[in-house]
Amino acid sequence: ALRKGNGYAFIERDNNAKPVALYFIENESVETILSERKIFYRINDPKLNIQGTYTNDAVLHLRGMGNGYIGVSVLDYASESIGKAIAAQQYAGKFFGSGANMTGLLKFIGMSDENKVAKAKDAFINSYKKDGIGATTGSTEFIKLSYNADETQLIQTLAENTKDVARWFRMPLSKLQTSEAVSNVEAL
Repeated sequence: ALRKGNGYAFIERDNNAKPVALYFIENESVETILSERKIFYRINDPKLNIQGTYTNDAVLHLRGMGNGYIGVSVLDYASESIGKAIAAQQYAGKFFGSGANMTGLLKFIGMSDENKVAKAKDAFINSYKKDGIGATTGSTEFIKLSYNADETQLIQTLAENTKDVARWFRMPLSKLQTSEAVSNVEAL
């Protein structure tokens, strides 16, 4: 159940319907079916000679974590969490590495000559590089094409990723972050 998200066992019963044995079944031999809000298990296990469609009275189903009638592998979920954390970290590196600059479109109003537009753009970029404040001549409009860290919830995403990864290692979050309640950290 932990490794693959689901663990299955066929319940053998005696004539009085009392369980007498459990036969563990490989995930590949079971198809879980939801029909009319009831779960059925189609089993095809030639090694154990168990074949047919059964209700949950005949199958012990250990579900891993997940939000449906089929569990999700801890490894799949953990790799997804770590993948999201890496993607957020790479985005943060690019975002803050570029000086947290916004990208956008400079619209030079009334200017249609491409050479003049290119020169005006270069002049704007050069003026911006000097002290972080851009300047242009004439009527110019800036149209934002990207978002800042607050708008993308970048900081919150990075914090949530820390919590998510800590869960996989069963690491108390207080061990990874500073806390105002020092006595609680000392107790841990």
